[in-house]
Amino acid sequence: MPIVDDVQELALKLWEIEKRHLLEEKQEYSCAVGVVVTPEGQYYEEANFDNETEKDAVYEAIAERAKAKNATAVITINTGREKDAGNWISIGGANG
Repeated sequence: MPIVDDVQELALKLWEIEKRHLLEEKQEYSCAVGVVVTPEGQYYEEANFDNETEKDAVYEAIAERAKAKNATAVITINTGREKDAGNWISIGGANG
């Protein structure tokens, strides 16, 4: 498990990887990482999965390992994908 001294630095590193894959290599890349904060420091684990069931199991395992290390936080970072929501209607509000 790689040690993380600066969570913001890790987030920027992941952003650069994602940007390179999308813009330069024209590949779809999904960044999935669990950052674990413990009293001794921070580390991260890559999360590899192919569907929602596997995603739940992977993050549950990360959470269990974090709990065993008395973690105070687990931060998950995942690439978001745009998905067509289909037809929708406004039900009021300022623009409705």
